[in-house]
Amino acid sequence: MLALTAVAGLALGNHLLISQSTEQQLADTAAIILVGRQRVISQRVVYRALWGDAQGVTESREKWRLAHEHLKNTLFNDPEHLGRGTRLNLIASERERLLMAADTALVANGEPTPQVSAQLRSRGHAFLDLMEDTVHSFEEIAVTRLEGLQRSEVMLLGGTLLLLLIEVLFIFEPATRALRNQWQALARSAERMEFAIRGSRDGLWDWDLAADRVYFSPRWKQLLGLKEQAVGDAPHEWFNRVDTDQVDDLQERLTRLRAGHDPHLSIQLRMLHTDGQWRWMLCRAAVSRDEQGQAMRLSGSLTDISQLKAAQDELIQQAHHDRLTGLPNRERFIKELQGALRRNRDNPDDHFAVLFFDFDRFKTVNDSLGHPVGDALLISIAERFRDELRQHDIAARFGGDEFVILLNDTAGADETRLAADRLLAALALPHSLGKHTVVSTASIGVVTDGLGHTQAADVLRDADAAMYKAKAAGKNNHRFFDRQMHDAAVDRLRTENDLRTGLDTQLEVHYQPIVTLSDGRPVGFEALVRWNHPTRGLIAPDHFIPMAEETGLIVPLGARVLREACRQLAQWDRGPSLGRQPGISVNCSKRQLLDPGFTGLVRDVLDRTGLAPGRLTLEITETAVMENSEDIAEVMAQVRAMGVRLAMDDFGTGYSSLSCLHRFPINSVKMDRSFVRRMNRDASFAAVAQTIADLGLNLKLDIVAEGIEEPLQQERLRTMGCLYGQGYLFARPLSSEAATLYLQDGNHSARRAA
Repeated sequence: MLALTAVAGLALGNHLLISQSTEQQLADTAAIILVGRQRVISQRVVYRALWGDAQGVTESREKWRLAHEHLKNTLFNDPEHLGRGTRLNLIASERERLLMAADTALVANGEPTPQVSAQLRSRGHAFLDLMEDTVHSFEEIAVTRLEGLQRSEVMLLGGTLLLLLIEVLFIFEPATRALRNQWQALARSAERMEFAIRGSRDGLWDWDLAADRVYFSPRWKQLLGLKEQAVGDAPHEWFNRVDTDQVDDLQERLTRLRAGHDPHLSIQLRMLHTDGQWRWMLCRAAVSRDEQGQAMRLSGSLTDISQLKAAQDELIQQAHHDRLTGLPNRERFIKELQGALRRNRDNPDDHFAVLFFDFDRFKTVNDSLGHPVGDALLISIAERFRDELRQHDIAARFGGDEFVILLNDTAGADETRLAADRLLAALALPHSLGKHTVVSTASIGVVTDGLGHTQAADVLRDADAAMYKAKAAGKNNHRFFDRQMHDAAVDRLRTENDLRTGLDTQLEVHYQPIVTLSDGRPVGFEALVRWNHPTRGLIAPDHFIPMAEETGLIVPLGARVLREACRQLAQWDRGPSLGRQPGISVNCSKRQLLDPGFTGLVRDVLDRTGLAPGRLTLEITETAVMENSEDIAEVMAQVRAMGVRLAMDDFGTGYSSLSCLHRFPINSVKMDRSFVRRMNRDASFAAVAQTIADLGLNLKLDIVAEGIEEPLQQERLRTMGCLYGQGYLFARPLSSEAATLYLQDGNHSARRAA
């Protein structure tokens, strides 16, 4: 009898602990899910209010109310909600503020003012921040509480064993006292057990190993939809209802428990309900042993955790999918792509292809129609992917307007090409987005297997490179990554690494004279950077400047050229008197001008070298000025305020009109070499050159003609009124030593460089 009492205490304590743990895990997970659901609904309210969708806002408002009520019930049904309920009022008040802003936007019927739109988005962002903070707080509480429950479980098992020992010692008490105590203890235990079983949501079971019979409580049967008399006491009544894929594992775990290899059992099982549906059950058990240590009984519980599993699945779904489109995200796609690489490595006939998408007008849509319309476009694109792809293909959103597709089990390049063409045609169709109709074609970069890739990141890098090739080829098309692109990418990477290494030691500044066209005498130099590579020799700037622009290396590179050019000019000043002091012109890229430290750099260089600001000219291309006119115009004004001169380089090749030239504080214009080279052979180019010369005269700007190679070009430009020029007719770019000799040579009449 005492043994039965101890077993009952063990089962009851274990049951209570299991029940508490499961309830708390369900409460914690449900609270987090409901907070996430309110977060999603708040985004929908913002979008629908901006679109003027009053019905959509009403529906979202009701769903929001229900989600909040569920959250409230979840927190207050949890006996240890640990103060989380205090957040409900804050969430409710923030929700009402957002709904009031949405109602204000709806009054405009889809055309709210910028102020109303900004207020609505601000309220939406405030609510999102509150939800993120709430989820973080709830997660911390859940983790702390779960750790406490785990410690309690260990203490309960130890206390139960101590109880068994104490009750065994009572056997040696006098018979009458022992008998009385035994009956009283048994009565209390039976009473507690009866109330616990009747009030429990968990199903208890007890397996008599000697008799090979299992007691299943009424609640155990109810969890599976079974009637009281429908279940016998044989173990197969349990095993026959477990997923066949899990039966072997369950029996092995029970065997280990009986043998003493595991202290207790805790396993999640799929069990068949009488309605034909599978339920997830948490099965826990402990073992009772005799004096010789032999297992006598297994006692435990069964808990329905289907809701918990569903909540966990939803969390996993959110962690691996894009919230806006519902497509897999970058992390999930990379995992799938790595699997495709592994399958292809094991079986070369298992082909795949990766398609990297970039949408050609997405930024324009966002900037002109607003982010809600841009989001609607992304959702529409995702729907078209779902319609066009096969079931085993995978489309993912990486962010912005970048989408990637993994085509599994392809038949080769031809099938991939047909798939890319089909997708281009589908994506080129207009998207109907509320009051707007938008067309946004795509550029696709394609990578197929067989190129030796082993890592998903390398495949995506090459697909991205192929996509840029498609974009450069005119958009709305696709390009396959091939060996030539691979070699170019490798060469580019090597060049970039070499440039980073040689930035301080391998770059040289050469100087090309700028002369007066009337007598060929120098008035200054243009500083031109050259890369003296230790193995590849002298590298012209057009082979590394574009790459430096893209990677950002142009900022330290340009700073080095500016310092060296001004240092050299100051050194010429300290040398023998050359009569007229020359100036120096230095090219500046768009990224340099937009760098926050640029004006400070110019001021520091002038202070260190002691040069008069008027002897330094910064050359800026026409295209760079027009692409960022407001920002760059501000920087140009700051530089001009120092006294530094400004020149517009490559004039005539960009897209600015001549009439806007007065908007920028420039001192001179450099006529592009393309007009100079053709003006003696084509009257139209001569007319443009004359127009530029006349423009300079009217706006009081110096005109410097580039690329002069023939005396006839020099003479004709001079008669047009152009005062200055540079080109091979006068001198090629010179090293600092050669430029010094050039200055010391007084014979600078119009002559070709040797």
